Amino acid sequence: MTLAIAINCQGPGRLRVQVQPTGISFPLLCEKGKVLPTMNEIHLTKGRATGSLQFAAEQNVTWSFAAGWDPNPPEQP
Repeated sequence: MTLAIAINCQGPGRLRVQVQPTGISFPLLCEKGKVLPTMNEIHLTKGRATGSLQFAAEQNVTWSFAAGWDPNPPEQP
């Protein structure tokens, strides 16, 4: 299973994303005056009944996201 997360952020500071219950997290550095797009694909080894995304942003950072999954992703070389 593949979980895809697309994020846009803008403003001086950082945005941290956590994927639960996997424990995967990643920081994003955002910039003033620029919308910075990021796309992450996370390959999960087993299906999960529930999950959540947690976002923590510094005060001057604005952000948006979209998430989706593919239960049958293509084989990775």
